[in-house]
Amino acid sequence: MQTLFTAKTNTPFKVHHLAFDGTNTERANHLQQIGFLPGEEVVVYRRALFGLGPLVVRIGASTFALRHSEATCIFVA
Repeated sequence: MQTLFTAKTNTPFKVHHLAFDGTNTERANHLQQIGFLPGEEVVVYRRALFGLGPLVVRIGASTFALRHSEATCIFVA
């Protein structure tokens, strides 16, 4: 298991769980509302240069840009 931030590009993964501390429940709710739920397939398509910028990911039929802080809280297998 690894975070979405460290996941290899152009490789399908399944969302395992989201892990947020108590101060980020709003962010966790938002990610779940847009489809980051256990069992959903997710693919990282692009990464920002130099590593700490946003990721372009596809989950279901939607494409999103996620911040580094969001991608490190999504665990995939």
